[in-house]
Amino acid sequence: TEYTDANGFAELQLEPGTYQVAVSRGTEWSLYTEQVTITAGSTTNVAAQVAHVLDTTGTISADYHVHMIDSPDSRVSRKNRVESYAGEGVDNIIATDHAYVTDLDADIATLGYGSFVNSTPGEEVTTFDYGHFNAYPQGQDLSRIQTRGSTDHAGAAPPGQDFPGYGNFNLSPAQIEAAILAKPQNAG
Repeated sequence: TEYTDANGFAELQLEPGTYQVAVSRGTEWSLYTEQVTITAGSTTNVAAQVAHVLDTTGTISADYHVHMIDSPDSRVSRKNRVESYAGEGVDNIIATDHAYVTDLDADIATLGYGSFVNSTPGEEVTTFDYGHFNAYPQGQDLSRIQTRGSTDHAGAAPPGQDFPGYGNFNLSPAQIEAAILAKPQNAG
């Protein structure tokens, strides 16, 4: 069982043995290390402290290509993704799941991590011919339950007819950009 909170408290259950504990908060903070021996039936406390060592006033750090559980190539939960980025000092998570518009604001608020990390909803439009296109910020369309309003790279081909034999496969890159910008949540 693991529990981590916004105050920096973490609880882990470990097998008896000797472990090297490392505590960090990203590149702006020092690294704390300590060797601990865990014995069966007892609790071992580590009071780690890290110091702010790099002044980044006026800048932000961001990851512009982040996948989570709603992307078919990731098994990482939104909760775990938010915890890891908040813990490593990343200021902004740009959510770019494949074929899904992910908004992490509710997850960040539920965890109480709003003072540590923010997010920008986005998507990764995944084509068969032209590669992948990240688009952000994106608004969610909650009426589209399967994709939350992601952009259809095939140009709204009828279901089952999004392949070349029916004259549909991929929009061109310019058409993909136009489709992204034309979505109601992005227009204006």
